[in-house]
Amino acid sequence: MKKIFFYLVLFNYCTITPPPITLTQSPTAAERQMLGDGKDIEKDGWILSSVRSSASGSEIWEKEILDKELYSQFSQNEVFAKYRALSYLAGEVRAYKKKGFLGESLSGKLSINPLWKNSIYKEEFLKYQSQLEELVNLVNQNREWIYQKKIEVLKTKNLKLKDFEKEKNQILLSYYNLTEPGEYLETKPNVWRQKE
Repeated sequence: MKKIFFYLVLFNYCTITPPPITLTQSPTAAERQMLGDGKDIEKDGWILSSVRSSASGSEIWEKEILDKELYSQFSQNEVFAKYRALSYLAGEVRAYKKKGFLGESLSGKLSINPLWKNSIYKEEFLKYQSQLEELVNLVNQNREWIYQKKIEVLKTKNLKLKDFEKEKNQILLSYYNLTEPGEYLETKPNVWRQKE
C-alpha cells in the first residue's frame, strides 16, 4: 500500500510532456532511421505511424492529373512507380523549398536555388548540399520519364505544331505552375525570385 501511495504522490507532481505531433506524408528522419536509410540520427524521438498516413504523399495525387492515356499506353506499374516516387519525395522537396534551398526552373526541372545564400537557413545548406543534389537528381529522373511518356502520347494526337508546342510546354511546366508563395522559381533564364 505504501508503494501505491508513493507512486500516486510521485506522479501527481510530475508532468510528462510528449513532443509536438506532426503529421507528414513523407518519411520523417526517424522513419528513415528505422528503415536504415537515414543519415541523421534522431535522439529521444517519438514516432507514431500508420500505413494510411506515412509516406503516401497523397497531396501530390490531388495536384497531379493522372493521365489515363499514359496508363493505357505504358506499363501501369511503371507509371505508378514514377508518380509514387515523386509523391514519396514531395515532403522533403517541400521542406527544402520552404528553406529556400530548392526551386523550380523554366526547364521543368527541380533545381538548387542559386539564391540559397539569401535564406535564413544558409548555414544549413552546406551540411545538406550532397543530400540536396541527390534529391534533385532523383526527382528530375522521375519527372523526365513522366514528361517523355506524356510527350510520346501527345505525338499520337496529330496536333498542329503550334498546339503541340503549347501542350508540350504545359507538360514541362506542370510542377513549375504548382509553385507556392514563398518558394523560389526561375522567371527568366538565370533569373530567380521568390514567388509572392
